[in-house]
Parts: sequence; C-alpha cells; structure tokens
Amino acid sequence: MKLHILLFSAIIFIAASCTSRRHLVYLKNIEGNTTTKEYTLQNVEHHLVKGDIVYLKILSTNKDLSDLFNPSDFGMSNYSPTSGSGMLSYLKGFMINDSGNISIPIIKTIKIEGLTINEAERMIQQKVDEYLNNTTLIVKLLSFNVNVLGEVNSPGTKEVYQSKMNILEVIARAGDIKETGDKKSVMVIRNVGDKVQTYTVDLTNDSIITSDKFMVLPNDVIIVQPLKLKSFRLNAPTISVVLSTITTLLLVYSAVK
Repeated sequence: MKLHILLFSAIIFIAASCTSRRHLVYLKNIEGNTTTKEYTLQNVEHHLVKGDIVYLKILSTNKDLSDLFNPSDFGMSNYSPTSGSGMLSYLKGFMINDSGNISIPIIKTIKIEGLTINEAERMIQQKVDEYLNNTTLIVKLLSFNVNVLGEVNSPGTKEVYQSKMNILEVIARAGDIKETGDKKSVMVIRNVGDKVQTYTVDLTNDSIITSDKFMVLPNDVIIVQPLKLKSFRLNAPTISVVLSTITTLLLVYSAVK
C-alpha cells in the first residue's frame, strides 16, 4: 500500500515538472538536418486602411518648390521615420482619413486606401509629376505595430520599422515564448477590411515558413496560448502538500493498525 502511494506521488510530480519536448522546439522538422533546405515565402502585403499613417517626403532639385509639398518640421530637424517615437510619427505623418484619402499641400487629396505602399507611392508620384519635374518620392508606413500577448517574456506592442517581418522575428522581440507557452498553439488576430480573421499557427512545424501566415501584417495581435499542463504545474505546491498530508496520515494509520 505504501509503495503504491509513493509511486503515485512520483508520477504526479514528474508529470507536473516535465513538458513534452514537442512543445518546446521551433521548427522541429528541420532539427539536425545538415543539408540545405530552401523555402519559398508567400508574398503577403499590407493594403492601406483608414487610420494608417504614412511618411511622405518629396525631394527635388528645386528646394523652394519641394518645400511646398513637404510638411513643416515642427522644430524637429533630427526626426527620422525610424526614430521610435509614436508622437513624432503622428505629427510628421499623413493619416488616411475616413474617406480613404490623405491630404497633401498643393495636390490636396489623394485616395490611397486599399493600395499597397508601392502602389500608393506610384500614384502619388504621378500626381507630384504634374507639378514638379525630376522628383524623388519616399513613402513609408509609420503605423506598423504588432501586439504580442500571452505566454511570452515581454508582452506588449512592438513597433516595426521595416517593410516585412515574420512571426518568429516578432516572437523574438517579445523575449521568446515562456516554458509554459505552447508553440503549437499561437493565435493570430488580423483585421482584413471590415472583418476580423483568427487562425492558429504551429511554430514547431517548418511548413509555417511557406504559409501565408508566416509574415505578420500591421496591427496583428499574436497570442501565445499556455500549455494545458500549466495550470497543473501552478498548483503543484498545493498538490504536494495535499499528497504529503495524505501519505503521512496513511503511514500513521498503517503503523497504528
């Protein structure tokens, strides 16, 4: 009887302290593979939506004319679109209004909602060319934020200052997934027009690399789900006390009997 109790206790604690290795390894399919393996990435691009903020700079050999198109510096001569300040981005950028337009000095309004950044750049360039010759146009998306929640070491909003980023890079910026996080169950919430899409990705399978879910888009919300074993592990100290008490009582009872 005592042996059975001890064995039962040992099994409980082993289960509470161990996590299946299949939940811990990223892209486990290619682990230990010494050969070169190539993957073709899906081309997933963000289409501009209402509320997006874009950075716009028009460069021309005629400085006086080009200054008419470019917004005031508001005294921020050292500003750059990658300065990391959300407020500066808001002040220097052009927000897409509820009609899907941005308002540019001289040119007035241009509808860019639904376009990619490259498409918007070409459209704005055509408009600028009607007023200026030999111009260079710079258009960048300033409102590229990704929110990471759940079982990560550093949850929160992550600002992205590059045109593309994949989900593994975002997870790295969030300080990696905790041991209590399930890499096989990572939820992504994405706004697509007036709809919201949700899907779950498995970061332990290398098929994610060629999936259209691999690249993140602005305003994606990434939620790392906890392992099912987490709640049990969190309650392990309480379970330990209960089992220890029961075991002691049974041993005392056996001795007295």
